[in-house]
Amino acid sequence: MKRILVPCNFSSYAEKAFRFALQLAEKSEGRLFVCTIISEPDALPTKSSMSEEIAREKFADFIMRINPGDVPVEHHIHAGKITVAVSELVEALAIDLVVMGTQGSRGWQEAFMGSNIGKVVRTCPIPVVAVKNDTTLSRIKNIVFPCGMKPEEEQLLSKVKMLQEFFDARLHLLYVNTHPRRDNQQSMQHLQKLASQYQLHHFNIHVVHSAIEKDGILQFAREMNADLIAMGTHGNRNPGNMYVSSIAADIVNYAPTMTWTCATERRE
Repeated sequence: MKRILVPCNFSSYAEKAFRFALQLAEKSEGRLFVCTIISEPDALPTKSSMSEEIAREKFADFIMRINPGDVPVEHHIHAGKITVAVSELVEALAIDLVVMGTQGSRGWQEAFMGSNIGKVVRTCPIPVVAVKNDTTLSRIKNIVFPCGMKPEEEQLLSKVKMLQEFFDARLHLLYVNTHPRRDNQQSMQHLQKLASQYQLHHFNIHVVHSAIEKDGILQFAREMNADLIAMGTHGNRNPGNMYVSSIAADIVNYAPTMTWTCATERRE
C-alpha cells in the first residue's frame, strides 16, 4: 500500500475515500495519486461534466480543506471512461492499491448497467478498496473472507493474511453452504486445514447456510457487524463481460461496510 490511486470527483463519497486512503498512506509511508475523470472534448455536456480547468480548481480547494500533511499527493486528469483511466494509471504509475468511494447500488439502473465501483472491481488487476462510510484504521477489527473452496480463492489467502496483519484485525473464514444436504463438518475441516497451511493467527471459522451465496455473505457480515469484507474477483478486462453477474461486484454494491477485492487471475 505504498502507491495508492484515488478516483475523485470531489463528492462526499470521494472525500471519505481520500481521507481513508490518506490514513493508509500515513501508516505505510506511501503516496497518493488522485485521478479526476473529465468528459471527452467532443462529448455532450451532462450535469456531472467537468472541464480540466474546473477539475484543477476543485482539487486545489479539496487539498487545502483536507490538508494531507506530509503525505505526497499528485493530481492526474483523464478524459474518458473511469475503467480505462484506472487501468492506464495503474500501469503507468505502478499503483498497488485503488481506494474508491461509493454509496452502493441506487436501484434498477445500476443493477442493470453496473456502478462505477462495480466496473472497476471487475476489471482492475490490483486490489480495490470500496469506502462507503467515514472510518479509521483503528476501527477495522473484523475482516470476513468468504472462501468457496476454489483453488484461486485459497491462493488469495496469503494476501488476505497480510491485510489482516496490516490492520491488526481478527480474520473470519466463511463458507456459505448452498446445498442443504452437504455436511458442514467437512467444510469446517477444510477451512481449518487452510488456516494451518497459511499459519493464520487470530481467526475464526464459520459455515452458514443460504440458498444464494451472495445473500449468505451479506447476512453474515451484517449479523457480526463486520468492518471489512475481503473477496477475490476474476479481473476480467474484456468489455464483453462487463455486465456478466459477479458476486464480488454485487457484494461491493450491497454490503453495508467496506470491501477489499483482489483479482485472483488476470483475463483479457
